[in-house]
Amino acid sequence: MSFYKGDDQVTFSVPTNSRWAGSMWAPWVSNNSEMMKSIAISWGGITRYWVFQDY
Repeated sequence: MSFYKGDDQVTFSVPTNSRWAGSMWAPWVSNNSEMMKSIAISWGGITRYWVFQDY
């Protein structure tokens, strides 16, 4: 599973059968034009979820 944090363009992965323990700040997104700031979660080469806070 890969995480891409668009707000500061950081990517990290969590290997299969592993876990990640930590914290991550979810960015604020006010409209569709700001979705590039969200955290994208993907696996199998497909983005499945976007994490963000709404105004």
